[in-house]
Amino acid sequence: MGFFDEAVPDGVLEPPLLRARQRDQRYQPPRDWVLPAVLPWGRRLAEGSATVIALDHVECWPEGATLQLRAMMRDGWDGASGPPALRHPRADGWHVGLEFADGRRVVHLDGSHRGPQVREVPPDEPLLVMGAGSSWGPYFRTLSLYLTPLPAGPWKLVTQWRERGIEETVVPLDGDAVRERAAEAIEVWTDLPEAPPSASTVTGGGTSVSARPAVRRERPD
Repeated sequence: MGFFDEAVPDGVLEPPLLRARQRDQRYQPPRDWVLPAVLPWGRRLAEGSATVIALDHVECWPEGATLQLRAMMRDGWDGASGPPALRHPRADGWHVGLEFADGRRVVHLDGSHRGPQVREVPPDEPLLVMGAGSSWGPYFRTLSLYLTPLPAGPWKLVTQWRERGIEETVVPLDGDAVRERAAEAIEVWTDLPEAPPSASTVTGGGTSVSARPAVRRERPD
């Protein structure tokens, strides 16, 4: 008998079989089974007297892209313990948005409620979703912004962080280059069964959705 045999109870649950998410559930990058193609677009986006906001790189997935942003602060920042999770955006917080050639926009507002949002979407209407993840330390903060699907044409990346002395700044991005590189992502598990279909789309915390909002209804909490 092994050392740990008595400590492990009988009937240990096995992990569930990995499944590919349905298209309308892909509000997060498919890190479980896809290797993204990377665009090394390291560049400064905006800066204040003691803060530089930069784009590290872009991870391109089959149906989306993750923009990896980083703010570097030489004097440290008051939110080193983490940005507050509030129900309402902070007017002077770190805000990021994207505008596309067809006029649609998605926005991440600093301090917005991080709980899931559920919206009913017509099955034939493309939905723009941008989910946000963050990490931080005394002298840096990152934002990982996942966008799906990928609009064609040029993009505008807009940043603002008035608390750090950074006013609204616009930087152009080549959206078609992102779409082309997304075709080079590698699907590791090509035979995954599909997850059960869902009637609604759930977007992750800190997201904003845009695309003909008049035909969209938000469910009450």
